[in-house]
Amino acid sequence: MNLASSVDLISASCSLLFAFIWLRVSRAPGWGDTRWLSAVSATAALYSVCDFTQTLPFSDEVVRWGGQASVSVAGLHCGAWFMFLEARDKRPLAGFERAVAWTGVVVAIASLVPGVIFTDRITSFRVEWLDLTYRTPEPSSLGVVGVLYFLFAMGVIAVRTFRRWNEGWTHRLPVLGAALLVVLGVNDTLATARFITSPLLVDLGFLVVIVAYGLIELNRLIGDARRLEQLSNRLELEVEARTRELAQVQRELAHSEKLAAIGQLTAGVAHEINNPAAVVLSNLRYVQQSLEAGGKPPDDAAEALSDATQSTERIVRVVRELNDAGRVASRKVDVQASPCEVDVVVERAARNLRVSVPRCPEVTISGQRGLRALVDDALLEQVLANLLANAAIAVEGQAAPELEVSVSMADQRVHLTVRDNGPGVSEQALPHLFEPFFTTRPQGKGTGLGLPVSLGLISSQGGELRLLDTSPQGARFQVSVPRA
Repeated sequence: MNLASSVDLISASCSLLFAFIWLRVSRAPGWGDTRWLSAVSATAALYSVCDFTQTLPFSDEVVRWGGQASVSVAGLHCGAWFMFLEARDKRPLAGFERAVAWTGVVVAIASLVPGVIFTDRITSFRVEWLDLTYRTPEPSSLGVVGVLYFLFAMGVIAVRTFRRWNEGWTHRLPVLGAALLVVLGVNDTLATARFITSPLLVDLGFLVVIVAYGLIELNRLIGDARRLEQLSNRLELEVEARTRELAQVQRELAHSEKLAAIGQLTAGVAHEINNPAAVVLSNLRYVQQSLEAGGKPPDDAAEALSDATQSTERIVRVVRELNDAGRVASRKVDVQASPCEVDVVVERAARNLRVSVPRCPEVTISGQRGLRALVDDALLEQVLANLLANAAIAVEGQAAPELEVSVSMADQRVHLTVRDNGPGVSEQALPHLFEPFFTTRPQGKGTGLGLPVSLGLISSQGGELRLLDTSPQGARFQVSVPRA
């Protein structure tokens, strides 16, 4: 091992290391151009490896093949530089530049053919002050052309990159590197021709150019990484800020929704209680004033007290529905489901409907008999009573009103379907059917709590309540509960 071979080894190792680095970096977004920089570094490494044969005791055949390979790799090296600059600058090669690049490929192929680039003769020269003896194959006429091509190609590269000299060292270094390789190539050509006594320095030039440019590109990579980290940190801060803002908006929205719900509840309660309370108060005052004036009740005292009693019952019903709604909303329906006779519950609900609504039509009960359901019978009766009460109101004014409760079983569930032949549910009411306080009845005739409360009660027992279908010929609501 001597100084020249040591330089070759260092140059090959460093170039190979950077070739591997740039190949890995090329997979990162925005760094695809370094794939060609990896090719530049790899060809520089191969050139230095081939030059091992010049100063070490190898056979003439090995020296000849090393010389051919070094010229071949030099041609590929020039082509790789052109492709890298095209990718980095994002500007296509001019026609002349592309021709020079492809000429490098032709030189690389021709160099591997024995006798084309070099003759069979091996020449040697000695550099006394370094105690080095170089052995190189004698170039043929085409070999001289190949050497001149290398010098010319590096000159073209220097001219192309000089246009961006003012854009920083990332663009200046290729100019200086290409110029340095031209100068050192001339030195090696003159030294091989024995016009001057100098060591061959192209390998050292490759080492300087590859390492220097590699360090500059690494610095650019580090800069990109820092900017990416800064952007990431800024993004995290923005996400945290947006998250806080979103949480604040959600809290404000929830607060607004609570206030809106309280307002809706207050308005509904006030409307539903004030009207009957006013009737009670008015009738009681009427009776009181009559007693104070004449000492005896008025002739229509019974009618006035009857109206007051009905209004009081309405207030009681509203309070009961509000209590049920509160239990459903707070999920405090703690009634345990237990087996019950479905027929008994349905008949009881139909009988109670005739008591509470004397003018309602007869309720027809059809379907399967003797079924048992796993549900609290009182809750199921209340849900059926609400559905039947709605159905009874829907058929008011019909020439032949019909109310029917059909019982069936499917998929281990008992289905109770309440049908009427009223006008059905309007299209406008469908989206709000189960909303609290929504009602299609005139003022003072409904609280809008029947269906929402029924849905909550039956859901607490593992059941379902839904509108099966509706049309101008009537509507069908279905209650589904587990089979016992």
